[in-house]
Amino acid sequence: MSGVTNLRGVATSVLAVMAAVLLALAYLMGVGTRQADAAGPTRYEVTNLDPLWTNSIGRDIDEPGRVAGQGQSPTGQARAFLWEGGVTRDLGVPAGGNLSRARGMNDSGDVVGEWRILVGGQQRLRAFLYEDGRMKDMNGLIPAGSGWQLTGAQAINESGQIVGAGTTNNQTRAFLYENGALTDLGEDLETPYSAAWGVNDSGDVVGGAGGSEGQTEAFVYRSGTVDWLGKDDGFSASEAVGVNNSGHAIGWSFNPGQSSPQGRAFLYDGGDGEAGIEPLQPLSGDVYSRARDVDEAGRVVGWSRNDVAGAPQSEQFSATLWANGQVMDLNELIPPDSGWKLVDTYAINESGQITGSGYKDGRLQAFLLNPVYDFSGFFAPVDNPPTVNAVKAGRAVPVKFSLSGDQGLDVIEETYPRSQQVPCDAADSADGIEETTSANTGGLTYDAAADEYTYVWKTHRAWTGCRQMVLKLDDGTVHRATFDFSS
Repeated sequence: MSGVTNLRGVATSVLAVMAAVLLALAYLMGVGTRQADAAGPTRYEVTNLDPLWTNSIGRDIDEPGRVAGQGQSPTGQARAFLWEGGVTRDLGVPAGGNLSRARGMNDSGDVVGEWRILVGGQQRLRAFLYEDGRMKDMNGLIPAGSGWQLTGAQAINESGQIVGAGTTNNQTRAFLYENGALTDLGEDLETPYSAAWGVNDSGDVVGGAGGSEGQTEAFVYRSGTVDWLGKDDGFSASEAVGVNNSGHAIGWSFNPGQSSPQGRAFLYDGGDGEAGIEPLQPLSGDVYSRARDVDEAGRVVGWSRNDVAGAPQSEQFSATLWANGQVMDLNELIPPDSGWKLVDTYAINESGQITGSGYKDGRLQAFLLNPVYDFSGFFAPVDNPPTVNAVKAGRAVPVKFSLSGDQGLDVIEETYPRSQQVPCDAADSADGIEETTSANTGGLTYDAAADEYTYVWKTHRAWTGCRQMVLKLDDGTVHRATFDFSS
């Protein structure tokens, strides 16, 4: 095996130690409870992708906010779909197919997944690639006579590399596909069974491999080097299902064959620092957790499950977000009168949009969560309306606010802040800006200790009279402050 790093001997002990530490922190600090900390997490608006599609699931989301998923179409067929801006496109099936399911997509809108065809009286799964408006059987994209039958494609990155699993020489093996060429990852994994579940833009691949489908161990594959991640105590198998561009992988340790899945999610830090595995705890009162996706900020989505015998799915599972050292029930971050019970989350993009599945009006439906920031209002030195801020033209004004936590440095929409001339209202009170900075300062910064964003707004020497600064955030909300400029 070329360049193999073996973590089997340390992974279990690392998991055990980390679990003990996290449990202690949960007891002392409240981490892992269903309630958020004092700062408060991001809240979300929930959108039903398409009520006409039933038993639907949102499986992946790209940066423009398009969702690839699957469900029962309005005509009653089991189909993969691509949702964009309120319109759902049935992706169909290749010729002879009777079912399709989406698994992943990239920012070009290419979708991968699996489709099904009846062969010799038996249903067989095949991998598909949807691009240029057409669904293609991936078996037609590889050299004829290769000996491979690609049974499922799970993920696609921005350069078009695709990973999944197929059969060759009577074994199920992980593959990496690129521009018509197929790489057998099983040769480096050296196991009878393997499957790839995720790939980042560097071509790092994650999955599970072992003696059989029920005896897998999570792996991270980088150009012929394999990191084996082990499994948590109490579980017989593990698999990694996603990896971001910083090398952080997510997955779970689990017991195969359980009708109600039993497992524990983990986050693997495989970046430039020392590698380590951190268990992702379930919600308070729950027993099991599963990770589905991780973004570049390290936010992880998945589910948490209780162990109540005979409980329906809507009561057993809760859509879950792990971020900033907290585990959060997404049902507590949506409007309480929404009518939704979110049960699973499959993907999160860099804007914080999340997709998955939940129950609405008694039916399983695909959803999209759009973040709505908990905007604090402006902090000193800027006063909020109706107060007018008096400032000397040409100075730079520190505009400070909080969004209840670190939401990243891309929270302000492009081309904002803007300003516009407004009439001065003599009835409004005025307050002088005591704090200004040199006009060559600019940009957005975040102070974690104060939970405070600062944007240094540059004003112009020629401005006179009253103007309104307009700040639009990427959740669509708009916030204003009024200024009276003097020379």
